[in-house]
This record gives sequence, C-alpha cells and structure tokens, in this order.
Amino acid sequence: MEKAPIVELVRNRQFLKLLGTRLTGSFGDGILQAALATFVLFSPERQASPLAIAASFGILLLPYSFIGPFAGVFLDRWRRRQVLVYANWLRAVTTVLTVVIVLRGSIGVDLGLIVLATLGLGRFVLSALSAALPHVVPERDLVTANSLAPTAGTVVYGIGALVGIGIRALVGGGDAGVQAVLVAAAIVYLVAGAVALLMRRDQLGPTGDRPSDTIAGVARGFADGFRVLAGDSPSWRAVVVVLIHRLAFGVLTVLLLLILRNTLNPSSDPDAALRGFSMVAAAVTVGALGAALITPAMTRRMGT
Repeated sequence: MEKAPIVELVRNRQFLKLLGTRLTGSFGDGILQAALATFVLFSPERQASPLAIAASFGILLLPYSFIGPFAGVFLDRWRRRQVLVYANWLRAVTTVLTVVIVLRGSIGVDLGLIVLATLGLGRFVLSALSAALPHVVPERDLVTANSLAPTAGTVVYGIGALVGIGIRALVGGGDAGVQAVLVAAAIVYLVAGAVALLMRRDQLGPTGDRPSDTIAGVARGFADGFRVLAGDSPSWRAVVVVLIHRLAFGVLTVLLLLILRNTLNPSSDPDAALRGFSMVAAAVTVGALGAALITPAMTRRMGT
C-alpha cells in the first residue's frame, strides 16, 4: 500500500531539517512582531493613530514589494543553505540593534530602517526555503510539502507572537518588556541559523551553471521571470488572487487594530486592547493549523 504523502515527509530527515529551520525562524518572527507591535501600537506612551498603523504596515510590507521579486534572482547565484545561515544570524544582529533603539524610546526613521533591514533579510530566508524545497522532497510530495511547510510556519509564527506577548507581561510590560522580547527573538534567530548548518553546504542548490553576479545579470533575470509569468495565464491569475487577498487582509487588520485600540477599549488602557488582539492572533493560528490539515486532501480531491 502506498504511504500517505504526509507520512513520507515525516520520515524524510532532510525535509525535517529544512522544516526545522523554517519553524525556528518563524517562531522568531512572531516574537519580533510582538515586540514591535507592543512598542509602537500598544504602548501607553504612544497613541496609535490610523496613520501610525498604516505606516507600520507599510514598513512591514515594503520588503515583500522591493526585495521579494529580486530574491529569486540572487538565490539562483547563492548557495541557499548559506543564505539560511547568514541571513538568520544577520537578523539576530539587527534585532539587537533594535534593542538599542528601544532603549532610547525612539520610533523615528532609525527604527523604521532597522526593522526594514530585519524584514528584508526575512524575505531572503523565506525565498531560500521555498527554492530549497525541491532539493529535499520528491516531486510527488511537493504539493503536500508546499502546504505543510508555509502553513506550519504561520502557526508557529502565531505561537511566537503569543509567547512574545507573554514574555513582555512576565517582565512587567513597558519598554523593558519589549527589550526582553527582542533579546528572545535574537536568540531564536541564532538557533535558526544553527539548524540550517545541519544540512550540507551545497545540498539545497542552486545546481548547474550560475549566472554572473552583475547588475545587468540580475536585471535580465528579473525581466526573464516577469516574461515567463506574463506568458502563463494561470500563474498570473494566481498572483492577482494573492494581491487581492493581501489587500483585503491588510485593510481588515488595520480596522481590527483601530477598533480594539480606540473603540472597544479605553485608549488609555492599551494592555486591554493587546489582550483582545492576542485572542484574535490565537484564532488566526488555529485557523492556519486547520488549513494545513485539510489543504492537501482538498487539493487532491478538487485540484489546485
């Protein structure tokens, strides 16, 4: 009898190593986001206005817009395992620098730039994880792996956010609590890089001849990718679907934060709003776990 794809994946040690890198990094991402949210949006000293919330989400999404499209071009040139190691360790460094900024109580350009650097490195990590997957998983199991790995990462991300909020509460809240959460995130990023070291240097590709590392080569690679996408209508429609979904999700998230922060709770009590947001984050995590469980079976029954 043929084994279920999920059983094959669980027995695949190389996949588990790659998954361990993803889950550890996602856990750190959740802790980091909890620290940033509590510092900027749920701090008694800082009133969260719609503009502040929108600006915060703009910073969070900039790496997706400006780094994400180019990440694949660079990953065709760089060893993916090395990207997973060094990008995670660099995220630990930038997170420690964020601690220094929080010590000064700054929410200016310096905080925005260091957060952008940290999130930009995170985009390289996620792209490297996706590009590495076919090197550790047989083609027949790729659909299941592509469902399990990102969704499990989302679940662990939510758990990390809840843990970060819990650490802040244990420390006593305030900016001191945020600093403790940031230190925890930096430690987790160090561990994520160490987990990637369990894989061989060339195990995750790229394979074959690598394009030259020139600006023109990067530009040509990006243009080639865009032409392939534009000529493949199913892929292009999938991108549009994701675009619309992300837009709606972002709008709803901003509205949720405003309602929790300024309507359902007194504006002078951000901790009450944070507790409400924690409940929502927990619900999202449970939903993502449910999606991870049902997506492979639904894909086999209904088609992609």
